[in-house]
Amino acid sequence: MPFKKGQSGNPAGRKKGSLNKVNKDRKAFISYVLDLNKKGIVDVLNKLKETDPAAYLNALLKLLEYDTPKLNRVTSEINETIKLEPVKVEYNIPNSVIEELSLEELKTLIDYIKKENLK
Repeated sequence: MPFKKGQSGNPAGRKKGSLNKVNKDRKAFISYVLDLNKKGIVDVLNKLKETDPAAYLNALLKLLEYDTPKLNRVTSEINETIKLEPVKVEYNIPNSVIEELSLEELKTLIDYIKKENLK
């Protein structure tokens, strides 16, 4: 029996945040490629850290975007005072990476994280 116009076989729809097949396959492929090249990526990052610390930190921060999703801005058009609770964002940076950062790089990383949490 065909569906009525405007109805689907799954009225609840796909769960919010779930990936469709294309995105799920793409994410799995990227993870697979990264796993295969993990040592090479670490080697490149280590060389970059020695030759250009600012570029190293920039690369590290760009990689974090794939691990920790950015928060979307919340807007409201209500003319009432709304109290919003702070949102905690955790960055999973391995201790081995943090231990290798210079004090200046660590300050830059902290400033970046603070700035991103204020957006």
